[in-house]
Amino acid sequence: MNTVQEIQVNESRAAAVPARPGHGSLHHCLTYHGTPPNRTPHRRRAIICHYMPLDFRYTGPEDDRPPFHVVRGRRCGEIV
Repeated sequence: MNTVQEIQVNESRAAAVPARPGHGSLHHCLTYHGTPPNRTPHRRRAIICHYMPLDFRYTGPEDDRPPFHVVRGRRCGEIV
């Protein structure tokens, strides 16, 4: 079973990567990232997509189970 490794992050080495209005960022879901508070009158928007193999197993609480959609290939049995 794969697990997420906890890491120590040296925030003093953080690099700002400002985006102009209408632009965004695309990065791996395990990349440590963050943004300061939005102090403008404009909303921030986010689209989050996670891709995973079709033979994964969801092991969280049933009430928190998100919908899973196949975007490529075929399911290999029941997704539990």
